[in-house]
Amino acid sequence: MKAAIANQRFCVMKYLLMSVTAIVLGGFFVSDAHAVNMSTTLNVVNSPVNATYYNAIVKTANRLVTLQNSNGSWDWVVTGATGPSAATYLNVSGVTAEGLLSAYKVTGDQAYLEAAKKSGDYIITNIDSSSPKNINAYNVLFLQKLSAESGVASYATKAAEYFQAIYSAPSTMCASGCLDAAGLLAGDKIKRGAVTTPDGIVMWDLVPYVEYATLVNDTVHATEIANAIIAEATSTAFVSTVNNYDLGLAASLKAAKLINDDASVATFSNNLVADTAAGYLGSYGKVTDGKVQVTSYALRSLKLISDSRASDAASYLASTSVFITTGGWLDTDSNEYAEIDSEAVTALASMLPQVVQYYTIHDALIVAHDGDTIKIAPGDYNLVKDDVTMVSGQAGWYMAVTKNNLTFVGVDASGNEITQASDVAANIYSTQETPNGSWASQNLITVFGDNVTFKGLGIMNKIEPNKAIEVLGNNFRAEACQFNPISKALYANVDNYNGDDISKYGSGVYFNNNRATSSRTATVINNIFNNSGVTFDSFLDNWTVDISHNLFDGNKVWSWTDKDGFHSQYYSAIGATTWDNQPDFTGSALNIHDNKFMNMIDGQILLKIKNEMTGAFNATENYWGVVTGPTASSTLGNVVYNPWYIDEPMTTLSNVATLTAFSIYNQSGATELNETNKTIKITMPSGTNVGTLLASFSFSGASVKVGTTTQSSGVTVNDFSGPVTYTVVAGDSTTQDYVVTVKVTPLDPGGSVGGGGGSYTPQTCSSVVYGEWGNCAGGTQYRDITSQIPSSCSLTAEQQVARSRTCGQANNDNGNNGVNNGENNGQKNGQGNGQQNVGGQQVLGVQKYAVGTLFRSKLNGKIHVVVSENTLKYVSSLKELAKYKGKVIISVDESVIASYNQVLGSQKYTNGTLVRSKGDKKVFVIINGVKVHIRSLAELAKYAGQPIMQIE
Repeated sequence: MKAAIANQRFCVMKYLLMSVTAIVLGGFFVSDAHAVNMSTTLNVVNSPVNATYYNAIVKTANRLVTLQNSNGSWDWVVTGATGPSAATYLNVSGVTAEGLLSAYKVTGDQAYLEAAKKSGDYIITNIDSSSPKNINAYNVLFLQKLSAESGVASYATKAAEYFQAIYSAPSTMCASGCLDAAGLLAGDKIKRGAVTTPDGIVMWDLVPYVEYATLVNDTVHATEIANAIIAEATSTAFVSTVNNYDLGLAASLKAAKLINDDASVATFSNNLVADTAAGYLGSYGKVTDGKVQVTSYALRSLKLISDSRASDAASYLASTSVFITTGGWLDTDSNEYAEIDSEAVTALASMLPQVVQYYTIHDALIVAHDGDTIKIAPGDYNLVKDDVTMVSGQAGWYMAVTKNNLTFVGVDASGNEITQASDVAANIYSTQETPNGSWASQNLITVFGDNVTFKGLGIMNKIEPNKAIEVLGNNFRAEACQFNPISKALYANVDNYNGDDISKYGSGVYFNNNRATSSRTATVINNIFNNSGVTFDSFLDNWTVDISHNLFDGNKVWSWTDKDGFHSQYYSAIGATTWDNQPDFTGSALNIHDNKFMNMIDGQILLKIKNEMTGAFNATENYWGVVTGPTASSTLGNVVYNPWYIDEPMTTLSNVATLTAFSIYNQSGATELNETNKTIKITMPSGTNVGTLLASFSFSGASVKVGTTTQSSGVTVNDFSGPVTYTVVAGDSTTQDYVVTVKVTPLDPGGSVGGGGGSYTPQTCSSVVYGEWGNCAGGTQYRDITSQIPSSCSLTAEQQVARSRTCGQANNDNGNNGVNNGENNGQKNGQGNGQQNVGGQQVLGVQKYAVGTLFRSKLNGKIHVVVSENTLKYVSSLKELAKYKGKVIISVDESVIASYNQVLGSQKYTNGTLVRSKGDKKVFVIINGVKVHIRSLAELAKYAGQPIMQIE
């Protein structure tokens, strides 16, 4: 209170800072004390008016913490101050610190409580109960409230000691000893110089004693002091012209309410409201009294009696005419006072529920810690740029999520979590028009943290369209959310956005691959994407993404008009960021299932991804908006769609069941697949053992079986000594049979190979070379055979078993030639050579290299790349070499390169062609475009009479 300033100043007492760690983040003072909590639920409610009050409270409380001296005191006048002044005023400590307690109660920020405790310690240290003249009612009341909030009993003990001293002991303030309420009132009049004329400030000085006595259930003293105040306020001398008239009315109103004197409450409230300052809606007091301070006390008293006119006073305090946007208030003399800042904070805090809750998502996010849940109540949440907080070297983010394990969840009016996207009641967007020049300003929400979940929320793009959520963190989850274009009503009055240009641009979830991590996962489930979608960076390495049970309704459309006329850009529902860019998922796992695609435009643009892997991506059991399935989608690579749902309720799966391709390794000529008769015919070379053949196939349907055995392409072996029926099972469980017949080319009756008299005994494989292990499926991994000797040999039971293993099992299986597949497990070879198996195979102690290794020939400088365990490919251009940027090139002898089979270049040769190298005279046979070395005359004899071509 400016008028209450004491003449006596006290020396500065230097004390160490209390043990509390705090940081300034985004302009908000945030305590580390919260970090000790394992997990907290932060509630966000929608109230723009309360958000205004909350913002003023937080900014001013932060300023008071900044201005507090190290001993816990404050200066009185703080106009323009940026830090502590070291000027201390004992009598303003309690009233100033009470504002920090009020801020603590509504924000939960521990920093405010710690600063209040510093002030409490300062009061106790500097006020001796044996000298009552230094005691004032606001310090007593503050210590009692501090004890309740902090749980420290000594503060309440000291408050009781002070109250007893001031109320009963003779002192210089009470000329003949206070002893009773009348003496207390008389003593304060002497101190204030209002002996002859009642002064409103005297009631203001004493009413905290009434509140204190009420808090400690001392009804005798509460009633006695309140009645003394009421009597003074109803005297004929107390008129509107006396000093601090409105302040006295507010104090008297509070005293009357505390003792339930309803008649006096009615009188004082009517008189107070009748004296509202002309021209200042909701304000009280004369200019000379200090309108901010008087209005603060009027607000608190009106709120105490539940008078709706308290909101007018709160609006005045929150108005820009008196509130400093950086925190604090300028009163009518253009000065800022620490105690008045605090009194206004306490007044505004009385307008909020006395629980910790937040009125903007930003406020909750500022104080959130790893593992917290932020519950968002129904309403519209309009985000604004944060130009203070720095993330990734930039400011200007609308919502940057940097904490880990955070959950943002929408709730209904009863506080229950939203579980269905159709029920979302909280909508997040921004109507702040900001150009997309910097990364920070592009997105509505940017997720840097790991394990972040958005659930049960409506999310729109901001007015300047770009990504609604950009994800850089691992294990992101979007569940039961709606992703919508921003409502026309929200941008109808914004410059440059009065047309229809963004009404169909709902920018959904975008996954950014620009993060150093070995693997990442994401789940997008049970959402509604209205003219929006899920898009990806151009290349996603080692991702596992599940997109399921979502509704995609309409393509994302971006339309604009420029000097060349009207343009429209259509985006796929899943995959591409632009029509010309298919994200490459090679090396990742993508599952797209049980989704519904409706009202797609421009030729059913649904899914645009690139998959060059052998293993297929699962895009089955979706409804693509048409009975015929996703025939018009733009997809590259191996993506399986069948079965799909043929009806919008998604109750009936497609009945398509066809074998689309079928082949057997080393077959002679092309496969004869007759779709009309459902027959497949294949011819194998002479001497082939048809009892254990391996078929590779592709199909449309749910599965393929032979009898009751489910078939895996390139994995399952069958006996083709007679016709074999392959049954394709459709999604709706209907079936289609294909009969496969294998014929073996007979031996030349005029000669023999490996035996006399035209007889032939089928050979088992003397050695086989296996490819890389495939992905784990059903607990088992499989691998193909890349070559076998002789080429038409039959696998032994041991060689066949070595084609599969339990997932994660180290492999030490050997073929008949002693090949040991180390599979990058770093174990010793086990052949007695003692070498470390770096990766790939070792054959009889000869070092083999992992797929992707680059060689440079010491002889001619040519560069090759290992493409399988026994095959090299010549890197013929700088463009091709650029694909391996960053890899080390190993210089090797020509003998190392010659030990591998070679993938042929531009020259194409038919299967079975024999070629001889001009350099070393080695003979090879061409099998599926690969040179396979013929290592013995016995094997070469199989090709008797066939010409051998000389090649480089």
